[in-house]
Amino acid sequence: IVEIVYKTNQTIQYKPDNGRYLGIDPGVNNAFTLATNVSGITPVIVNGKPIKAINQLYNKQRAQLTRIHDLLGQNRSSHRLASLDFYRNQKMNSFAHEASKRIVDFALSHGL
Repeated sequence: IVEIVYKTNQTIQYKPDNGRYLGIDPGVNNAFTLATNVSGITPVIVNGKPIKAINQLYNKQRAQLTRIHDLLGQNRSSHRLASLDFYRNQKMNSFAHEASKRIVDFALSHGL
């Protein structure tokens, strides 16, 4: 069960428990694996390798830039580091949004 708490004026009518459940297994190479207790529905894998590669490149570039700042005796804040952080954070947020959308669509389309 995933619960999200926020204030609203609407009352929510939850659907009755139909015994159909979705299990979500987070991982690294496979960002998420979705499996159900319903026969006939094949498990779905959300690939995590592209986001892992983006994060790996980010770590490599950030280490290189901070090493240069340290050698020059500068503090570790610059426009290039901020730009690098922004780029990585945008990619991570985009991936999280797309993955959550796929998971919700999968669950709703199968009545889970």
